[in-house]
Amino acid sequence: MDKRQALLFDGLAHAVDIVGIAYSRLRSTLHEIGEVGVAETEITAAVYLDSWSCIDAIDRFRSLLKGYKAGGIIPKDDPAFEAFLSVTEPVRKLRNVTDHVAARLDQLVSQNASVMGEISWISQGDGEKWHTWYIRPGIFKDQLKFNLLLPYAGAETETPTGFIHLTAGGVEVNLSAAVKELYIVLAHIETKLHERYKAMGTGYAPMPRYLLAKSELGKVCKTSLPLNWQTA
Repeated sequence: MDKRQALLFDGLAHAVDIVGIAYSRLRSTLHEIGEVGVAETEITAAVYLDSWSCIDAIDRFRSLLKGYKAGGIIPKDDPAFEAFLSVTEPVRKLRNVTDHVAARLDQLVSQNASVMGEISWISQGDGEKWHTWYIRPGIFKDQLKFNLLLPYAGAETETPTGFIHLTAGGVEVNLSAAVKELYIVLAHIETKLHERYKAMGTGYAPMPRYLLAKSELGKVCKTSLPLNWQTA
């Protein structure tokens, strides 16, 4: 690879790493909420941290693919790329909502909407029982109207928790479906890369992807504590 190609695939890989961690943790947290039936501040903040991390990383993956220039490894107009970009277009729209949230405050107020958006999902309870859940953070005035998530015919969901949707600014993203599409196009890219390197007839091994640096600091200048300061 030339440096540009290497940087591109490195960016794609890091985006996938983030989604893998965030989405797995999100499912675990939502399952925990479903088990206890309570959404406390800290655990709910974790839900939104991971939800928006997935949105940001998938959008970054999309941006890299769209800016990708054919370099002899995978054609830019690869049908798998076009399918992924099309299916995940709502992710880009949702990401745009957060980019301009400060300018949309009056609109959010008029819609009685939340700054962070709403999360909906489906989870499996005891036996054959399934439940649909909804979280909306923040204050709201008067009455709040919302629809609980209902799976459509043929909808797919992971067990015990899946079919996760994030809605903000009138844009809804099936986050579970977007993550699935990400891994589909990822598998396609990896297959093409393996085919290419196998055809070259030379062995190859993954290179280190993280650099950790350390340096010993000099003597730290000691200062006396104020007279009214006590140490335990």
